[in-house]
Amino acid sequence: MAATQTMPSYYDIDTILAEEELIQIRPSFPFSHLSHLDPEHRSRKRRRVDKENVGNANRGSSVVGTAPHVLEEGAKIKMPMWAVDRWVVLGFVTVTLPGVYGRKMKERLQADPVSVDLGTNNTHYFLSGLLLASLLQRASQIAKRHRSRSASSPALQLSALAQSLRYSLLNAMMGDRLRRNFDWTLSALDAMEDDASGHVGRLSVLEKLMFEKGVESSGAVVRWREGGSGRIAGSKVVVRG
Repeated sequence: MAATQTMPSYYDIDTILAEEELIQIRPSFPFSHLSHLDPEHRSRKRRRVDKENVGNANRGSSVVGTAPHVLEEGAKIKMPMWAVDRWVVLGFVTVTLPGVYGRKMKERLQADPVSVDLGTNNTHYFLSGLLLASLLQRASQIAKRHRSRSASSPALQLSALAQSLRYSLLNAMMGDRLRRNFDWTLSALDAMEDDASGHVGRLSVLEKLMFEKGVESSGAVVRWREGGSGRIAGSKVVVRG
């Protein structure tokens, strides 16, 4: 699989956890022996068999055998991103963005981005979104390569979806949440300031890492201002002279 600029290290633990994000897919054609992936398969199968039994009873016959274990075309199923990566790229399934990247979440982030809690259920919100956008973009490129110009609408749709997701993530990351995160990195150094735990608890993993780096950098600046330059060792050339 070709690497992209947005793809982190294969062995990065945060990347592994981010790829656990469940995404909803719909098969573009029937998949044999994968009916167990559809939680509603048994109920649909039962309803279908009941109808066949009623029809055959009216004709004086009985049903013989069972329905095949096929994941039907268009069935709604949710699977981790890592498990459907190849299916999406090859166009075997269509993708629906998870609710955390949908319209309601975008409206919440636009209305009051600072108060949105990403640390409870969406800890890898930004990294999962970047990985999903990269997946959609790769699927768009392959669809464009293997389809004629008259049938390029799936590729255009995937590309537009990836660009929209990236734009949404960028707005959420570089707006008020970033400014407030920076403000807390300064006040977190002073024990007399407000407790930063409430703010940190609402942050995603990426934002928490930025917060920790900001606190570390702010502390280094404070230590330097308090006399860090006075500890500069004398040059060996000066001592020998």
